Amino acid sequence: MAVLAEVVLFAAAWFGHAFLMTVCLNWWYAQPISRRVLTKIRLLVAILVFIFPVVLGWSCGGHLRELWTIPSGDAAGWLGGGYLWLCWLTTFLYVPVISIVRASRRDPPHVVRRESKVEDIAARLGHKPIGDGENWRLAKLPWNDIFRVEFGERTFALGEHVHHQLAGHVAAFQAHLGREVGEAGVEAVDDPLQRR
Repeated sequence: MAVLAEVVLFAAAWFGHAFLMTVCLNWWYAQPISRRVLTKIRLLVAILVFIFPVVLGWSCGGHLRELWTIPSGDAAGWLGGGYLWLCWLTTFLYVPVISIVRASRRDPPHVVRRESKVEDIAARLGHKPIGDGENWRLAKLPWNDIFRVEFGERTFALGEHVHHQLAGHVAAFQAHLGREVGEAGVEAVDDPLQRR
């Protein structure tokens, strides 16, 4: 039982750490930083995620249950124990609660219909559309879904006041679009996959 508890605490700490590092990475990607710097940050985050179990196993291997009480002696032990607690709380509390909240969230009242459809582009084309780019070999790996696309469609019911405001804009846009299509002589195609 003690070994199982250690394995669960170890896995939960690693999962929580990886989750926190992913949140950190997403925050960095939201900042106006050059792509070159972001690539280095992504590499650093990957190293931190995968070095964590090594460091955790080396420093606390087999003694994670003892860290249920944060050590009060030195600052390093206090910080390490506090971070482990943050990782465990993320895994055991935050992720399950936020997952339940998001799964139980209802659509807004304006959404009257929701549909989604998964299309397998390779099946429709009859072959995998693999190019000759830098990572073309990755597209040949089995069990990847890079050729499957999910299309989501939502139907909204707008209030009467919004309908009247939009009617004029839609009519103007349709007139403009008709003028553009008429001048260019472009034929509309419903399914982009039919353009071969």
